[in-house]
Amino acid sequence: MSFEGQVYRAGYYPRGERAHVVQVGLGDNRTFLHELVGQPGEVSVNIKWLLSACSGYWNQRELRGIAVEPVRKHFEDAESLLRQGRFANVSLVQVALGQWDGTVPLWRVEAAAPEALAAMSVAQREHYDWDMSYLRNMSCVGDISSHLEYFHSRLVDKAEVAVPLRKDTVQLWSWRRLAREMGFHGCEVLVLDTEGCDVEILRSMAYHCWWRPDERPWLIQFESNGLSNERGGGSDESAVVAELEDLGYMLVGKSKTDTHLVLREKAVEGSPLHRWMQTWRCSYCGRTECYPYLDEPYSCCSNCRERPSRW
Repeated sequence: MSFEGQVYRAGYYPRGERAHVVQVGLGDNRTFLHELVGQPGEVSVNIKWLLSACSGYWNQRELRGIAVEPVRKHFEDAESLLRQGRFANVSLVQVALGQWDGTVPLWRVEAAAPEALAAMSVAQREHYDWDMSYLRNMSCVGDISSHLEYFHSRLVDKAEVAVPLRKDTVQLWSWRRLAREMGFHGCEVLVLDTEGCDVEILRSMAYHCWWRPDERPWLIQFESNGLSNERGGGSDESAVVAELEDLGYMLVGKSKTDTHLVLREKAVEGSPLHRWMQTWRCSYCGRTECYPYLDEPYSCCSNCRERPSRW
C-alpha cells in the first residue's frame, strides 16, 4: 500500500488552545511521548529538561502537544505511544514542514533484507546496528544531504550489505498551515530536529508570528550542528538567531548540536520558564543568569568566555 503524498493524523487537540509543546522531527527517540509514557531506555533527559519549562502540565491527561514527523514508520511508532499513553490533548501529523505548502521528496534509509542480516559476521552486525541507530533518524527533505550520503556509504562499506535508500513524496506544510490545520495557537516549547530544515521552519514560524505575535513560542530548541548551513549554503544558523532576536527572543545557550532561545517577555521571575533558564550554570565560575552560555564541551558563561584563557 502506498502512503506517498498523503497526510495522516492521529489523536485529538483542543482547537484554539496554546500547546505546551510542539515537537517537529520525532525519529525513534527524544520525544515528549516517550517521556510521559516512561518507556525504559527511550526517555530523553533533554526532553524532560525542556518540558520543565512548561506551565500547568502534569500527565497525559493535561499535556497539550503537537507532534510532526514525515517518515511513515516513525509516525506509526508515535501513534502507538499515543494510544498506549492515552493522551487526551495530543495530535500527530505525518507531514514535512518548510516555508511553503506543496509536496516534496523525502529520502530515508530502510533496513537491510532479513537474509542479508542473517549472513553478517558479528563485526559486520555491530557496524550495521551502530550506524543504523543514526541513519533511521537521518531522513532528509528535498535534496539528499552529504551527511546522509556519507553515513549511508560508510554503512554499506563496513557492513558489506545492501541498505536501501528510498525516495518518497510527502506533503510540505508552512507553519501557518500547521497552526491552522492542527488548531493550536502558539506553544510554550518548540523542539526542532529536522536534519537541516530547522532554519526554514523557524523562518516560516517567524513570518506567521510577525502577523500573530501572541503565537510566538516561549522556548525554542533547534538543531545547529551545521546541517542547515550546508543546506542553505551560508551561515543560516547564526542568521536566524539574529532574526529571532529582532522578534523578541534572547539567546540563552548554544552547544555543538543545539541552540536555545527564550521569548524575553515570558521569562517572568518565578515562572517555570525562568526557573528553566536558571538551570544554565557556568562550569568555571558557577554563575547563573549570565547569558548566552556556550556549551563546548563545558558550559561557559559570557563573562568567562571573554576573559583570557586560564584553564
